Amino acid sequence: MRTSERTLFEPTPHELEVKEARLRDLMGQLSLDALLLSRRDTFAWTTGGKNNHVNKSSEYGFFDLLILPHRKYCLASRIEAPRAMEEELAGQEYILADYDWWEGREETVRRIVGTGRLGADGLFPRAFEVNEALRRLRFTLLPDEVVRFREVGRLTTKALEETAREIEPDWSEHRIAARMSERAMSRGVEAVVTLVATDERIFRYRHPIDTEKRLERYAMLVLCGRKYGLVANLTRLVHFGPPPGELQEKLEKVASIDAEMISRTVVGAGLGDIFHAGMAAYAAVGYPEEWKLHHQGGIAGYNGREILAVPNSQEVVQDGQAFAWNPSIRGVKSEDTILVLGDCSEILTASVSWPSLAIELSDGSILMRPGLLVR
Repeated sequence: MRTSERTLFEPTPHELEVKEARLRDLMGQLSLDALLLSRRDTFAWTTGGKNNHVNKSSEYGFFDLLILPHRKYCLASRIEAPRAMEEELAGQEYILADYDWWEGREETVRRIVGTGRLGADGLFPRAFEVNEALRRLRFTLLPDEVVRFREVGRLTTKALEETAREIEPDWSEHRIAARMSERAMSRGVEAVVTLVATDERIFRYRHPIDTEKRLERYAMLVLCGRKYGLVANLTRLVHFGPPPGELQEKLEKVASIDAEMISRTVVGAGLGDIFHAGMAAYAAVGYPEEWKLHHQGGIAGYNGREILAVPNSQEVVQDGQAFAWNPSIRGVKSEDTILVLGDCSEILTASVSWPSLAIELSDGSILMRPGLLVR
């Protein structure tokens, strides 16, 4: 990555100050003397997209942040301390509190906090669990985060769509998933979720992990890619040879449901209202019960879904929030990651040269949704 690129996606002092202020405001609201942040998503949000993980399968990192009213610490074993301070937290003014790997962090935390009231985003002895409150702090993205999220969406989309154009009949689902992961990782994008199904498996399973089955004519590729802590989500469909008319018709119907939900995702709208609009759209295209067979998506950001929308959701769409809706009808799905900015929605995972469907909305406007790539 060139210096100019690195600077573009690095957190600014303003972003870090805003987030620290939010954390300390939360501490005041909850009467906390200190806040221990260990989760990967919380760490990435607090530090402007930095990483504290070693084991990618864990939601917790290998070093922590400890926030006090007037100081902030990085807690790390002497294994992790050099990378933490030199590569992840350089210039962010954290005080290093290191310890031997065989000791663990509890004694270090108690030495700093003393008898004070401690909050934590995960399990810690005698700490108050505050992960839900912390999660809500990151729902609305700051301008620096928007810049990074656009890049994550662009890179994740390229990784998936390049794979879709490379695969060939007789490739196994394992091979397709491996190629998609390689395309993502070569761009510094962690493939958080890769789902691949071919032919009849697409019609049988809504969350199809890859298997040894070999592609014949039809493939579904799903990628959730994480970079700078932010996760972009998208699904694309590929068919070799002329597709059956029924398949194309189903895709147009699910795309119309997706378009309806996206068009209603505006500042001030209720998630429950958007969900019910989606239910009505399912019924309008002849599949009134299909929504019950898979979740419909929801708020996105530092996880693939921060909150899933359900019929009785009380959340309200905020300016600067990201969403990923994913309506599905047996055998087809439509999914992209969008960002709500003012009166419009920006598709962060928009395709450049992918076949698209022009969906006419009830107000006469047109919204483009991804179509079927025929090869």
